[in-house]
Amino acid sequence: MYKYRDITGCLFLIVYMLSLFGVFNNIQVLPTELPLFVREYSSGTYSISAWYLAKALVEVPACFLLPLIFNLICYFMIFKDPVFVKFLFLWFVSALAILTSTSIAYFVSVIGWEPLNTLAIAPTIYAPHFLFCGQFILIGNVKDWMLPFQETSWLRYSYEAAIITHFGEYGGKIDYYHDGSKTVPDNEPYYSGDQIIKQLTMEKDNLWKCDVPALIGLTFGFHILAFLILFLRSRGK
Repeated sequence: MYKYRDITGCLFLIVYMLSLFGVFNNIQVLPTELPLFVREYSSGTYSISAWYLAKALVEVPACFLLPLIFNLICYFMIFKDPVFVKFLFLWFVSALAILTSTSIAYFVSVIGWEPLNTLAIAPTIYAPHFLFCGQFILIGNVKDWMLPFQETSWLRYSYEAAIITHFGEYGGKIDYYHDGSKTVPDNEPYYSGDQIIKQLTMEKDNLWKCDVPALIGLTFGFHILAFLILFLRSRGK
């Protein structure tokens, strides 16, 4: 049997490492394309909406293909008893994480505009998302003043979704070996999936009520903000 702490760490790293693809694939590339976009927009080659929509949509296939390849390798190497349904859910959650991190990268890029500026701004935005995602500080233990950082953290929602889909009833329940950090109720030798989710101060009903809608909402929200900022800055060039 696994120690479940090992599994939660693996799930976090899968979601986090894939999210970095969405960040670094755009945060330095997009600013280098903006001067060319401004010149072509000024000459009437295309509209702002056409350029932004085409730029955003062309990223979508890669956001689904990369986590598929990544998880095909990692998932079946990490888990001794892989469940195909749980693999599909992890792929879906990973794809949402990349889509959301990509939209945030667009937002940072149009704010900074220059590559050096985006690199300076990015840590101030991404660090709180990283710290308050639930891996380092349990979601239920976050102080009130930290809640705005947690509630806008795409890593929080993607990590919680990955935990729920793996330890929950999707594709069947899995029990994990007690790691010695807590007293198991009634001296049971294993934790059930529901116990693990509860210990991590997560709610198994949050997957469709909160996590997936939040990731989709953050993706569209940051894209809209990025487009509005790009529109305003381009009109002033």
